[in-house]
Amino acid sequence: MRRKFSVYQISAVAVAVSSMLLSVVRIIVLKNNIEINGSQSNYYYILKNTETITFLVFAGCFVLAYVVIGFLLGKKANAFMPFDSSPVVFSASLSGFMLLATGLYYSYQYITGQIVSGAKFAISLGMVFASVMFLDLALQKEGQKRKSVTYLRFVVCGYAIMRLVLDFVEQNRIPANSASIFHILGLISFMLFAVYEGIMEFNFKSMRAYIITGYLCVFFLIVYALPNLAITLLDYSLDPYILLSAVDIALAFYVLTRVYSVCAENHKS
Repeated sequence: MRRKFSVYQISAVAVAVSSMLLSVVRIIVLKNNIEINGSQSNYYYILKNTETITFLVFAGCFVLAYVVIGFLLGKKANAFMPFDSSPVVFSASLSGFMLLATGLYYSYQYITGQIVSGAKFAISLGMVFASVMFLDLALQKEGQKRKSVTYLRFVVCGYAIMRLVLDFVEQNRIPANSASIFHILGLISFMLFAVYEGIMEFNFKSMRAYIITGYLCVFFLIVYALPNLAITLLDYSLDPYILLSAVDIALAFYVLTRVYSVCAENHKS
């Protein structure tokens, strides 16, 4: 029997596909308009011209579309979100592993003196703690709910808030690149998504906000992280913390599987 996909699943996939396509366009825009600071490492800027401004306007149209779609779909949605579904288990496992491995790697580099950024060390520790929730979530048995996951979600919220604040402060103190707007907006979206997902554990539903922040989180994290990975492959010195972008992609995948599992109020399991 042919499977029928819900409008929520189709919309989630459309957001992911359009985000990846737009990230490819952004890679081209970056290659055409990147300006590398030769005197200092991990510094690059994007020229402000017709091409880059047009891309921002184009991206803004996608953001507006996601907000409208999320607002409309959220009206009839509820909090039916099977945490034990295969996509969620896989994405939670991937996110947990990426957070744990990256956090331990950068913590080791800081302890051994290979990096000196105290902010990045704090973020690394936050990653280690946040990974526990994702790994614990991946261990849930079908039809059962681990109570520990409910409270560990606050750790993820704390990590999201901490990373947003530290990255924002560091970016304003020493601008790493002029594309940080996508990075900061992605972290804001992830922070709000983590908060909404956490409060839903206590039956405080806000499905419109949940879906909208989920869509925007997937969009901003992918559109920033994928091009950043591609550009850094050409010159590693542009971003010595490139693994953070890999973590962002894993988290975007987790968020995608969560909004993919949303259904209407009249859903019957």
